[in-house]
Amino acid sequence: MWKSINFKGMFLSGLIMLFSSGWVMGQTIAQFEFPATNSLTVSVKEANVTVTDVALSSGTISTNYTTGTYFPNEPYIQGTGWTATTQASAKYFYFTITAGSGYNFSITNISFNAYATSAGPSAFGFAIGSSDLYSTNAPSASLLSVDQSVTGQSGLSTATIKIQGWLNSSRASTGGGSFKLDDVIITGTVTALATPFIAIDPSTLDGYTYTEGSGPSSSQSFTLEGRNLTSDITVTPPTNYEISSDNNTFQSTPSLYGESGGEVSTKTVYVRLKTGLAQGDYNGETVTLSSSGATNKTITCSGSVLSTSSVIINEVDADTEGSDILEFIELYDGGAGNTSLNGLVLALYDGGDDLSNVPYDLDGYSTDANGYFVLGDAAVSNVDYTVSNSFIQNGSDAVALYSGDAADFPAGTAVTSANLIDALVYDTDDADDDGLLPLLISGQSQINEAGNGNSARHSNQRLPNGSGGARNTSTYGQYFPTPGTENDDWQTTWTGSGTDWTASGNWSDGVPTTNHDVTIPTGKTPIIAASTLADCYDLTLEGDATLNIVSTSATANGSLIFGGTYTGSATAVTYQRYFVNLKEQMFGSPFSGQVIDGAFLSSNSINGMIHYIESDDAWSVNYTTTLPSSPYNAFAPGTGYMAKRSGNGVINLTGTPNNATVNISLTRSNNGWNFLSNPFTSAIAANANGDATNNLLTVNESVLDASYTALYIWDGSSYKIINHASGTPSVTMDPVQNYLQVGQGFFVRSKSGGGTFSITQAMQSHQTAIPFKSSEETSWASIILNVEMSTSEASTRILYREDMSRGIDIGYDAGLFNSNQDFSLYSRLVEDNGVDFGLQCLPTDFVNLVVPIGLDAKAGEIVKFSVNALNIPEEYAVILEDKTANTFTNLSDETAEYTIQLTNDSEGAGRFFIRTSFKSSLGFDDISKQNAFQVFARAKNHQLVIRGNANENTSARIYSITGKLVTVVGLRQTTENLIPFNEKAGVYIVQITNEVGIQTQKFAWVK
Repeated sequence: MWKSINFKGMFLSGLIMLFSSGWVMGQTIAQFEFPATNSLTVSVKEANVTVTDVALSSGTISTNYTTGTYFPNEPYIQGTGWTATTQASAKYFYFTITAGSGYNFSITNISFNAYATSAGPSAFGFAIGSSDLYSTNAPSASLLSVDQSVTGQSGLSTATIKIQGWLNSSRASTGGGSFKLDDVIITGTVTALATPFIAIDPSTLDGYTYTEGSGPSSSQSFTLEGRNLTSDITVTPPTNYEISSDNNTFQSTPSLYGESGGEVSTKTVYVRLKTGLAQGDYNGETVTLSSSGATNKTITCSGSVLSTSSVIINEVDADTEGSDILEFIELYDGGAGNTSLNGLVLALYDGGDDLSNVPYDLDGYSTDANGYFVLGDAAVSNVDYTVSNSFIQNGSDAVALYSGDAADFPAGTAVTSANLIDALVYDTDDADDDGLLPLLISGQSQINEAGNGNSARHSNQRLPNGSGGARNTSTYGQYFPTPGTENDDWQTTWTGSGTDWTASGNWSDGVPTTNHDVTIPTGKTPIIAASTLADCYDLTLEGDATLNIVSTSATANGSLIFGGTYTGSATAVTYQRYFVNLKEQMFGSPFSGQVIDGAFLSSNSINGMIHYIESDDAWSVNYTTTLPSSPYNAFAPGTGYMAKRSGNGVINLTGTPNNATVNISLTRSNNGWNFLSNPFTSAIAANANGDATNNLLTVNESVLDASYTALYIWDGSSYKIINHASGTPSVTMDPVQNYLQVGQGFFVRSKSGGGTFSITQAMQSHQTAIPFKSSEETSWASIILNVEMSTSEASTRILYREDMSRGIDIGYDAGLFNSNQDFSLYSRLVEDNGVDFGLQCLPTDFVNLVVPIGLDAKAGEIVKFSVNALNIPEEYAVILEDKTANTFTNLSDETAEYTIQLTNDSEGAGRFFIRTSFKSSLGFDDISKQNAFQVFARAKNHQLVIRGNANENTSARIYSITGKLVTVVGLRQTTENLIPFNEKAGVYIVQITNEVGIQTQKFAWVK
């Protein structure tokens, strides 16, 4: 393609080329050396000519002669019979030179070596065509070298060269001998001809459009030039286009552009689509330029007359996340609103065969008050016409809007532009489909839904909203879907001088949502305050910009969820994690890269920080005295730590924020306890009550120990359990925790062999009020069995729901994670699998279930059992059975207790059981009489404790084992009587008497 601005330079360079190549003087045009093979074929020739083989005017040429006495550079050719007596009638060797297309040549010299035998010719000569140009006497049996210049042989397109032999009486000869020939060289020049030509730029004009009845189209132009012309240039327009030299007066007839001195200087010609044409495409029509002797040039024109409909395709989402249940096509009427869609039909074309699928007739529908109409899956927002899931293919495919109805487009209809209103040809990283592109205005492009890097989250949409025009894809971009609303590029930049993330005035395009790409310019410091829910997609912090996410208490936490990428400094984002109550807390960081060193501990008032080593089944050293070694010396998302702060306040965590799925390799080289943490700047769903699918336990069930499919969280005194049995309580007891807060640490127990534990983006959730420690609750029927002694307390939980079993219920039953080896309480499954359970889930068979309870405690301890029962049916009582003491104690009442003193170490299950029984069958009067008073020895305090409801006539007599009365005391009307007692060690008997009766009990006194 020649541009007019460069034509003179091109023409001059052509002249330079002629002088530097075609006009080189003395070049060899043709040379014959008659080798032993192919001996009559030219040996050397100029590239732009052709040369025939050597022939003889009569007789036969003899070839392949080898070295003899005649020539110094054998071989050679020869012929016999040279009896003519004049040059004009002479016999001759000959060949023809012909110039290539666009060239001619001149001959300036001919040379050859000749030899005549004694009976051969007596004269040699040569001719070009019919012109005899040279003659000389031929010696007898002697070599003659001819080297003769030639004049008058220029501008030749073809020439036949003849080398002659005859008898001229210069010596005696019969002419019957031989003429031997070698080393024929034709010298001259080969010249490129000055051929007429036309130059144009460009050669294609497309995109002509106008709405039917409103033409003509806008004009476009091309330039022309001519050189070496012998006639004017004629410009002829095609049938449906017209031309102009001034962009004012147009004509449908040919126009002349006159040459002067063989040239036409640069001219501009304007072309437009004629007015008055019917709706349709007018593609591939050519403007023709011609001049005598020059090769014709053509400019291809393409355009369309568009429908008068105001409705266009405004947005298409062909590829959505998951199983494509959010696909849609949005039409738009320019904002007029309530436009009828009667007489319109949508056709979807499959790029596999470029044929249509099932059409969608739009009769009876209209745009809404804002001008939008949405056809799509049921789950799509603002959908007006519901169709089946995955109804749009991902591409290369097309969506087209026509005037017509469904009957006009049965499945398998070929692509057509007849009655076409608008179309979008699209793909998802696929090659262009030339068979579908005719649906668009010529020159418009197929659009890639993956063009912005995420086809599953983006749609193809016109931006600005409704722009571009029918069958024009130039304004389509890929952004988050906006079905039934204005298209949006989802870009917002911090412009405020304040710090409040939630203030609309601080943003260029309003407070960001999950789909917005956010930019924080350098020098700005927005704050996501405690309890603020912040969302965005891509997050960019420019220069020294910073972002702070604040936590002011255990239940007031800022939260940020971003789904795209982070761009900015590795220290620009800070999360302030609040620590409370001077207790050890399990935590991690939502960032990577922050170094854990003395400065970090000091600046955050941390006076103890440790991590857990699974292979040792133990905690590491204290970081205040020994800094961590790799890989624990820098925070990484998903890694857990235990720390204690010197007072209430925040720990400042900073680094590169994580928003990608974190995969952690679980190990089980020892007991399999792996210490992890929430790696995101928002809470995450812990169980199915937080999110039915995207939660820690459901996603990772396959890599956890079946008896320990739970999360274990330290609450400051013991490890609490979170699993699927957590839920919203119907009776308030503790705050609900179906989520883990930012940085929350937790233990999981790996299955044998380990596996990969995944914490995914989809688990994120805004839950700013979730505390930073565990709390437990349930809406099920539940029994919380508590036990306490003077320095410790423990509990175990039993839950009831009809779909649970007597054996292991994975994700519901949870084995015990014990932090106190000397004191713990647990249950065993009714169908015992040998595991101690901190939480057991059972079916609602209250009559027949007996749950083994395990108690680990040291001899001499006084332990007190009590129960918190929730949602147990009113007709049932919760009974604690003590097989050793042969007692059954009703603990249904919140104030009820069962207290004993252990005479031996208690370890494992088998002594205590929890059962539920009908109250009517228990004989409560009998049970209440048993152990109406309880006696405990508290030797270290020199006290005997007697518990029970005494009246004014109740007394206690204490005897030695030999029957000696030691002391008599009156019991007060209180639940607990403290009696001074400091006898020597041994077994004693206490006898308690009142009007109800006498109760006798032994007790051991150990000092």
